[in-house]
Amino acid sequence: MAADRAIAEEFQDDMGRICREYRVLTGKPAGRFLSMIRSDGAITTARHFLDQPADRIPTGLDDIVRFDRFDLTMEYVVLQEPYLSSSFFSPEQLDTARERLALLGYAPERSK
Repeated sequence: MAADRAIAEEFQDDMGRICREYRVLTGKPAGRFLSMIRSDGAITTARHFLDQPADRIPTGLDDIVRFDRFDLTMEYVVLQEPYLSSSFFSPEQLDTARERLALLGYAPERSK
């Protein structure tokens, strides 16, 4: 379906954007995450991380927390439209994203 393809391309772009912004913010590359996005695609990469237990915090998220930039996490992005209502992520994966953000101290009123 053309709409799904457009959303998938938008997600790919958004993941690239957060990797670039992460590098500007921290001075460090997104490393493994960016490599996986390039080789496997953003949706497959996001699913990989969302299929892991919520308390398994991927490398780099500690930097994002320190700068209070939860908007630069894949977990935050998948919970935004149009991805939230897409068929790309299961309810369980979306719950993992919510739980992981909560474990990191995300509070919606603090987001940028």
